[in-house]
Amino acid sequence: MYKILATLLLIISIPAFAAGGYNPPGPNAQASGGGSGISNQYTVSSGSSYTATQTSLIVMFNSSATSSKTLTIPTSTGSYGQIVVMDIYGNAATYNITVSPVIGSIKGPSVLNANYQSITLIDTPNGWLSI
Repeated sequence: MYKILATLLLIISIPAFAAGGYNPPGPNAQASGGGSGISNQYTVSSGSSYTATQTSLIVMFNSSATSSKTLTIPTSTGSYGQIVVMDIYGNAATYNITVSPVIGSIKGPSVLNANYQSITLIDTPNGWLSI
């Protein structure tokens, strides 16, 4: 009984593959479609600070700077924009990355203090929220 069911499922699923109905993502796949996804990225490859001017952004710290790093983000507008902050160099445990808005504060963690750590900030009507 189980062999028959497994065979039927296999037969049913083969046409989707054969007709190109399944396209597995490659190593550089990018999301697309609706929604308010993140559309920009910036890599901090030298120095220790960066000032973001938009709220749909990935900021990747890939800097060997031997000092703490700072990311200044815009004042919250409640737009539900997102900023992702990443330590891709892997030295945030020694040289922390501090995130600060121009005006206001961040609800939740705002310091990356572990190697390869990342945080996501959401611009809510009640200010910046870190998740």
